[in-house]
Amino acid sequence: MEYNELKISNTKENAKKKIITALIVFAVVIIAGAIASVAVIAKNEKKQEESTAMSSAIPGLTGDCSFFVAAVEDNKTDVDFALIIRAQLYNKTFVIMPIDINKKYDENGSKSLTDSYKNGGIMEMNEAAKKITGISTDRYIRVTRSGLAMIFGELGHVVFNIDSPITLNVSEGTVSIPAGERELDYEEITDYLIKGSKENNNLDFLADNVTVIMKQYLGSVNYENTDKLFNALINNIDTDITASDYFSAKDCIKAFESTTFIFKSEF
Repeated sequence: MEYNELKISNTKENAKKKIITALIVFAVVIIAGAIASVAVIAKNEKKQEESTAMSSAIPGLTGDCSFFVAAVEDNKTDVDFALIIRAQLYNKTFVIMPIDINKKYDENGSKSLTDSYKNGGIMEMNEAAKKITGISTDRYIRVTRSGLAMIFGELGHVVFNIDSPITLNVSEGTVSIPAGERELDYEEITDYLIKGSKENNNLDFLADNVTVIMKQYLGSVNYENTDKLFNALINNIDTDITASDYFSAKDCIKAFESTTFIFKSEF
């Protein structure tokens, strides 16, 4: 699969501007637990030169960016999970970085990512994530449980390889899911992802299953229907992604129909 070339100016002025790429569209079609699109920001000449130099090996999108994602309960108080997605378009790689929401990060060892959210909302939580990981994110997303389910409802079912039987909570009560390869609907996906992530703060589970969701959505989405998907996304999250970001990236949609991405995890 190949990208259509997205050229980047070599001028210092343009290097400081947002490089709008199809990451906006990407997150619309693979959002999981608030995975959402971002505008790639060229932070300096060095990064720009790296992306431009490697674009011959990747005939398509270039750039490197990261975005912070937090899933919370509908009461908007309790945090379910958090992660950073790093998009390294120069080598077709997406890095999933789950974050321990209970890990103490301040000098006194008294404040966690969850504490930061309760004290100052998504903005303070995003800043805390930067301190924990050392990564300065370009965009942030907060999504509630019901918002996440609505987004999955637009995107469709996902097949998971479930290690052991599990009981999931859905609107009509509970449903028992046997072990093995199982197709889950939007409510089941949401509870499976949240429940598995919160159990013993399982970062491996979160990374593995976000990857499963991303891969399947990328392979099945109707790229002609991204306006509807974007509306479903933007109406169900709290984010600094804008409609302008999305519409500036629409011309790059076709790139995702013909590109194979690499996914890896970092902790």
